[in-house]
Amino acid sequence: GFTTFDTADIYGPSEAILGDLRRKHHSPESPIRVFTKFVTQDATISGARRVNAKSASSLGAPPDMVQFHWWDYSDERFVDAARNLVTLQGEGLLGDVSACNFDTPHLRRLVDAGLP
Repeated sequence: GFTTFDTADIYGPSEAILGDLRRKHHSPESPIRVFTKFVTQDATISGARRVNAKSASSLGAPPDMVQFHWWDYSDERFVDAARNLVTLQGEGLLGDVSACNFDTPHLRRLVDAGLP
């Protein structure tokens, strides 16, 4: 069956629905993985903490992966926002961090900034 789900806090109640599913059906033999998105213009560490805490509460556990989504590349704070997600990852507050909707030049900026 389906064991991996993509969601976002901006998709209505989907995180809460997947949190309920995870609480009812998650097991070591059939782990349910939930990937959510970080979609915000607040590039601060407090903004990252707030968004991630809301997602973790809805999901009933830290997200297995947070997909970093940024759409306004004229706002160069995207590097800071990505770095803040990596900080939260290092604190054990989320699983993997990935980038979505990044073109090659802006993905290169993340790599050049030393982000893994």
